[in-house]
Amino acid sequence: MRILISRLYIALIAGAFLFIHSSWETRAPWVATLFFVIGIFMAGVGCLGRVWCSLHIAGRKQQQLVTDGPYSLLRNPLYFFSFIGATGVALTTGTLLFPAVVGLAFILYYPKVIAAEEVTLRKIHGEAFRQYAANVPCWFPRLEGWNEAATLTVGPAIFRRHLLSALWFVWALGVPVTVDALKHARWLPIWWESY
Repeated sequence: MRILISRLYIALIAGAFLFIHSSWETRAPWVATLFFVIGIFMAGVGCLGRVWCSLHIAGRKQQQLVTDGPYSLLRNPLYFFSFIGATGVALTTGTLLFPAVVGLAFILYYPKVIAAEEVTLRKIHGEAFRQYAANVPCWFPRLEGWNEAATLTVGPAIFRRHLLSALWFVWALGVPVTVDALKHARWLPIWWESY
């Protein structure tokens, strides 16, 4: 359900972007360019972060409580890096509106998802999860907790699936560029401008 809701929300945002143009492009093009560059960087961080997380959970997630690598810094690194990547993609629109909408969606939706997942983890892992949750923050990384395993066992099929899901941040970067080109060619109407 989480994936379906996320995809529908992304489709709504992308649909809105078809007709909303960045005010920065006409009033201060350097700002739109700066947003674009920062957005590409953030999308890259989101993609690489999700790949890093996937290396640690692919093949282990169902069998044990993963507490090393990115999971030693925070309990929800996949969501953390998804937030960074999605906000980066939204920033490439050259507006602040779309990153704000993405941020609001994360703030309103993902705490409920995380709470439900943690109920399940408490049932499965009991005291081990309670201690983990007491020492590792939920959302914001705590660097002094860093711990890394010497080796990892990775399920290739699971990792491949995770890799493809992480690459959407990179592929999504083409959408704002393409839509912008269509607006400049006047193939798409501009109904509204936004900062």
